[in-house]
Amino acid sequence: MINKNLSAVFCLVAFLLISATAYGATAVRLATEPREEKQITVYAYKIKHLATLNREKPGPLVEIVKTIITDPEREVEVKVKPVNVLMKYGLIQSVGVAAIAGKGDFSAEDLKDLIEVPIYEKGGKKYSCFFNKRNPRGEPLSKIAIKNLKKIKTDGTYNQILKKYAKE
Repeated sequence: MINKNLSAVFCLVAFLLISATAYGATAVRLATEPREEKQITVYAYKIKHLATLNREKPGPLVEIVKTIITDPEREVEVKVKPVNVLMKYGLIQSVGVAAIAGKGDFSAEDLKDLIEVPIYEKGGKKYSCFFNKRNPRGEPLSKIAIKNLKKIKTDGTYNQILKKYAKE
């Protein structure tokens, strides 16, 4: 009986380790300060037709965010994770700069440290770029994103991005 229980526990642990590796999960690390990075990383999670794992056609949310977040010193990269838990981990626990998500993806406590910039709404669902106030680049980049979002909505770039994905 003990061998069966021990075997079951071993199988469960092996399954969890393999699953975590398959989804790109790393060991748990909690940060109080952001890591210095050579690029600006924005986290997102897979949202059907809006944010995909396909680097060739990442989806309109990813393209909009890459267009509105600009920094003269760093390249902007959007990392689309397979599930929202991994996106939230990158933003909150790792003190990331920003993430693409819905307001419901965060707790009320999380939202206290985030600046919301709405970027897309359809069928009652609203998606935003949330900037982390605990990251020193978060607030300045949110101001740049707001300014650039207004600009691309005025000059037609926003609609061009949406049209590019409308057929999918």
